[in-house]
Amino acid sequence: MTPAQAEASSVGWTEPPRQPVGLDQLGLREASVGQYARLIDFTTSVTWQPRYYSFLCWALEEAFARTSEVVQGRERVDLRARDRELRRRDYAIAAATLAASSSSLRIIGVEKVGKALNDVPADGSLEPRDDHVRGGSGAGSFETYAGPMMNLRLVHDVRVTPRGRPLAHAFAASLHAANAEFLFAGAPVQITALGDAGRVVGLHCLADAANAYPEVAAERDALRAAIIDWDAFARPGTPRRRVLSIGLILALHRVAKGLPVDLRCFREAILLGGLRAGGGRELTLPDFYEGTRRAWLLYQAHANAVLALEAFLALVLDGLVADGRACVPRSDVLDLIVEWMGAAVPHPALNDGFKLDLGGTLAARVAALKSPIALGWRASRAEPDLADLLVRQWSASRVGARDPRVAAAAAADLFIWSQVRLRAVKATFEDAWLGDAEAWRLPPAILVDDLERGIAENSTVVEHVRRVVDQHVIRQHAVNVRRKLYLEPGQFTARFIENGDRLEYVTSHHPGTSSPRFDNAVSYLEALGLVTPADKSGARGLTADGEALEREIVLRAGSCGATP
Repeated sequence: MTPAQAEASSVGWTEPPRQPVGLDQLGLREASVGQYARLIDFTTSVTWQPRYYSFLCWALEEAFARTSEVVQGRERVDLRARDRELRRRDYAIAAATLAASSSSLRIIGVEKVGKALNDVPADGSLEPRDDHVRGGSGAGSFETYAGPMMNLRLVHDVRVTPRGRPLAHAFAASLHAANAEFLFAGAPVQITALGDAGRVVGLHCLADAANAYPEVAAERDALRAAIIDWDAFARPGTPRRRVLSIGLILALHRVAKGLPVDLRCFREAILLGGLRAGGGRELTLPDFYEGTRRAWLLYQAHANAVLALEAFLALVLDGLVADGRACVPRSDVLDLIVEWMGAAVPHPALNDGFKLDLGGTLAARVAALKSPIALGWRASRAEPDLADLLVRQWSASRVGARDPRVAAAAAADLFIWSQVRLRAVKATFEDAWLGDAEAWRLPPAILVDDLERGIAENSTVVEHVRRVVDQHVIRQHAVNVRRKLYLEPGQFTARFIENGDRLEYVTSHHPGTSSPRFDNAVSYLEALGLVTPADKSGARGLTADGEALEREIVLRAGSCGATP
């Protein structure tokens, strides 16, 4: 054995793997989940089809009926058999959905079920299976949809509750109306019959089938009632915030009529109180929406701060590469970030109020932001422009063409704007989510305190941003890496490695921020027949039922005394 081989055999295991994983490299995106989960709790970022709720309520009832027995007065359930029954039904409904619409990608197990369908000739039959998720283990799609189903009180301890049973009965009625019980008989099903059934009971076709079958319309109405939950709306709490968030989304679709409605549109409307496109449109809401609107504003301001900090992380890594040394002193990296940030770079989005005076005080910059923040959607420049600029800097089309000077200036100003927004909401919103219980995730309370400290110390803008990058980016990333390694020893997430006071580059980072389930919520509202499908431009509108629901929210909020 050579000396090199001996050294490798004795210490090689201490070398970290060089293929880092994970997205939330600062551990900050999760801080926002505590906020938007209180506002949109009826879906998650991986749940897209509300009909899963009625199907799963029915499937759970069926699975328990076939795998439980009463022994000496006590129910006993074969849990493995129950999960197998669930997966078998889950496979069948996924197959029917994909046979009716092969483009329905948001179906659990779509890859495996889709491949099985493609392997069967058009005049052939599909064999019943249950191996489409996790190689044939677990409870199938229920594992994905259980969280929001529990939030809606449809299930408890894997059992369907009295609130969930009407959904089970409604799905059973839709099955009967389509003569589709054969899907779950455990026998091979012809592809043509599978598609015919899927066009009525498929997970993707709730809105269309409701127009043709009264039974499906009744199922859709039961799903609406489960999510809206007027009884719980009468009392303060999450169900009321849920309904008011739905009402806010409906109001946005009304105001944005003829304009594309997407997550960016939602973020801008929340931050600015309206839309600047289409000549400018104010998002006017009754007073009782104010608490919900401010809760969303708090979330969005924090999400922008996270985007700015992640952009700085990416720039730190760019700086390590640009330096060229294997290990770069931390202070040299910070100096380069400041140099980039202060470079005079002509860029439209960095003019008209976005040109930072690095030598000026932080207090002066905060004061200068009062006017554009007060203007809201009437302002010519605001945070959405800075956020868009950062996203474009790291877009696929700009690989190798990113200008670190533009990115550094935009990230610095976006972070300060966001701190100012957070401070304003904290000062006027008694029920504000501040994240005090997880201070290490830099929630709103910490970022506001950071701003106040910078102002109190009469810091310049450059001093403030340098401290932010040092503490909230470099130190924060290192702490987050160690935390993840402690929780999951095999999960290496470092983008750089600390070597004393020097940093060693590992790999790049693509900045981003949390997604507040907006697209998922709109998908649900479309399936429930409350908003129209998007046209070619991305524009949507309210259906007659959506308009009626928006009016009903106003009436019920007034009758129950809902307050901001």
